[in-house]
Amino acid sequence: MSGLEEHERNKTATEAADDFCTSYYLALQNDRNSIASYFCAAETLPDGKTIPLVTWNGNVLTPAEYQEHYHLMPFTLFDVQVMDCHVLNPELTKGADTKLNFTIAVLVSGTVRLDENVGGESKGFSETLVLVPSKTKLKGKGRSWVIQSMNFRYVV
Repeated sequence: MSGLEEHERNKTATEAADDFCTSYYLALQNDRNSIASYFCAAETLPDGKTIPLVTWNGNVLTPAEYQEHYHLMPFTLFDVQVMDCHVLNPELTKGADTKLNFTIAVLVSGTVRLDENVGGESKGFSETLVLVPSKTKLKGKGRSWVIQSMNFRYVV
């Protein structure tokens, strides 16, 4: 198993998910040029699937397309009302000598205000993220956690 006991892994996952969500939703509002950096590097897994998997309201996009999509959107103000996380895979890489050797499932819901900071239309949203440890962070650069899979939906 990875280098952390279960309770330590859960605590680390909760703190990581909270920090990640705070930074990520602020970037969607104020730093749209950085959005693609929140995703893992593209790769094809042994089963032939390609990651990262980005789905926005049913549309499959690359991280670069997702970032461009946000550049075309009007002002957005996210209000995260619920964030829940769970360790998804407690041993991402067999025998890896790191304390960040697990994946995190993050479920987020809230509202997003469109067009105006105050008084604009507000829509409910639900988003599911799978976070993995960043390979570049293990080399001393970048974010600690990145998105391997995301699914964003407006809700009625």
